[in-house]
Amino acid sequence: MKTLILSLFFISLSCVKGNDTLLNNRERINAFGLKLNFLLTKHSADFSQLSESPGCCPKYTDANGSGFEFSLLYQEYLSKSISFSPSFGILSTDALFLSNEEKKIIIDNNSETAVIEHHLMTNLYFLFIETNLIFNLISNLNFLTALSLDYLIDGNFEQKELLIKPENRGTFENGKRTRNENNGRINNINKFNFFLKAGICYEFPLNRLKSITALPEVSISIGLNNLLPENKWKFINFSIGLKVLFNNYLDYSTPIEPKHRN
Repeated sequence: MKTLILSLFFISLSCVKGNDTLLNNRERINAFGLKLNFLLTKHSADFSQLSESPGCCPKYTDANGSGFEFSLLYQEYLSKSISFSPSFGILSTDALFLSNEEKKIIIDNNSETAVIEHHLMTNLYFLFIETNLIFNLISNLNFLTALSLDYLIDGNFEQKELLIKPENRGTFENGKRTRNENNGRINNINKFNFFLKAGICYEFPLNRLKSITALPEVSISIGLNNLLPENKWKFINFSIGLKVLFNNYLDYSTPIEPKHRN
């Protein structure tokens, strides 16, 4: 009985080693996948108004926003440590520009400082094509760099001015504490925009054969050109997300038998 148990144990061990050898004798050749990222966006600007909506703002200089990115991708493995991955997808981001302006006003024959807040909210939607080069650094940790061409498919805005000081009295010439309220589409904007991207990701197998893997990813994407034709407006995306790959392998464990001539 003891001999039978030991025999079964060594047979099982040899099967496990055989399966490990099978995994080691494979080479990944390509993969298909999808990626979803959450974006935090930092905008830098130097304009006072959009051409679609004249206003009285002295200057907009910066804004914060958020958005998402979804893409489909193909990944070709040039070697065990380098791969090439084109992808295409959709990106959405918003931005809230705020600028305060101080003006001297007279209320009840007294001079006071009025503070006017200029408020501009934008939403931008892009289709993009991206080319990635991915380098394996150590173990399952990868570094990636990419160049992205983004095409603006739609952009819209909401604009208004708010009288925030004095807080409890005073109005604009329209009798309200808000003025220049306007919204619409942004038309005078560059349709084609380039971004340079860099990031890191770590690969986790989701099954024993590693045919499906998940890669949490963090990256930064920097705009290379201005969104406006004649004024500064660029943005940087900080992204965190997840990529899922469906991998194809070439198996070297079974030798190819030579063909015999008849």
